[in-house]
Amino acid sequence: MAMFIVNSSTSKNEQLDSNVPDADINYLKHIVRSIAIPRHYLFESENNAIVKQWIKDELESFGMNVEVQGEYDNLVASFGNVNNRFSVVVGAHYDSVPRSPGADDNASAIAGLLFLAKKLSADKPQNIGFIAFNREEDGLLGSIDYVNSLTDQQKQETRCAHILEMIGYADDRPGTQSVPPGLPIKIDDVGNFIAVLANKNSNQLVSNLIKIAEQHTPSLPVKCLKVFLGIEKLF
Repeated sequence: MAMFIVNSSTSKNEQLDSNVPDADINYLKHIVRSIAIPRHYLFESENNAIVKQWIKDELESFGMNVEVQGEYDNLVASFGNVNNRFSVVVGAHYDSVPRSPGADDNASAIAGLLFLAKKLSADKPQNIGFIAFNREEDGLLGSIDYVNSLTDQQKQETRCAHILEMIGYADDRPGTQSVPPGLPIKIDDVGNFIAVLANKNSNQLVSNLIKIAEQHTPSLPVKCLKVFLGIEKLF
């Protein structure tokens, strides 16, 4: 599993925007603006349901099959059959903390998930599952429920899971980034980079990921932390 947290600076965004079509930028902004409303699973349950349906409709508009999974209404989407037998999973949670619009946490990641699904709709890969988790702000309940629903064979067939989290933040000022408590890593105090956290099952993917990032977004630094022995559960 790999987790991506993007903190890209405003100046670097200007450089990146010059290489990104306006339609793509506008679509990403459209997603965030559409779902950035308080949508906690319990405290704003009506909004939570509205956002769930909005995301489901959007995925289906790409020609995807979408199922509502589990007690907490996770959305599982695929260009093939939704049988949870995916070799690659792309995930992000769509709920927010109470009374927060959650634009960065985590509408920005849902925007990334939907944008990727839209871009892949021309090829319709059958082996990728797109999952919008719910109730993650209450102790990762949605993702835990999803994983517990899988058989051992389904778990073994999942070779990599890319979990997107808070990929909309940007600031060039000193003091805008700090290391989360317990993380054994030194980073600058400026929030202008992509952070990748990989566990023992995905550490081998980090080098290739860095090379791809350097080729496509050389102006945006990528910093990675490889985690071993299952200690990512402590963070």
